[in-house]
Amino acid sequence: MQIYDLYRKANTQKQGKDTLEDFWNKLQAIWMAIDRKQPNLMKCSGDIATFNKINQEQRLYQFLTGIDEKFEVIRRDLLMQEKTPSVESAYATVPREAARLQILKLTTNSEENTSLGEVGIGLTVRNRPLEQGQGWSPSQRDKKDKSHLHCTHCGMKKNTKETCFKIVGYPEW
Repeated sequence: MQIYDLYRKANTQKQGKDTLEDFWNKLQAIWMAIDRKQPNLMKCSGDIATFNKINQEQRLYQFLTGIDEKFEVIRRDLLMQEKTPSVESAYATVPREAARLQILKLTTNSEENTSLGEVGIGLTVRNRPLEQGQGWSPSQRDKKDKSHLHCTHCGMKKNTKETCFKIVGYPEW
């Protein structure tokens, strides 16, 4: 009866008002309780690997089913991957992708002259008239002269202490 109750809890757990981390911790606690009460008694390594793969898929589906609807795009992307990700990988992906999508959303919302036809993958193009026969190039007003800048923290040229990577951190390129 206890094992049934644990599986029922795992299958019906919803994020609700919890943070993603709190929801993950609740699922982890349920999964650990299931593992304690129902250990894998298989001896053959191939069978153990197959059992663990099936178990990971079930846990992935439980996790993805329980997260909020605002993660629908991320959920769909994870499920459409050619190789099913591990539940741990999916958990790591959801907040990272949510943050990335939020940044993209803020970027596109802050562009005043951007229309749907002007947005490319990863690029935003401003409405600038082109002269006949010329490609797009940034105007001189978009180029800022940084040669006079000097960081008092690291000593590097062309940046300041406020934008120093050693202080604010390096981007994840």
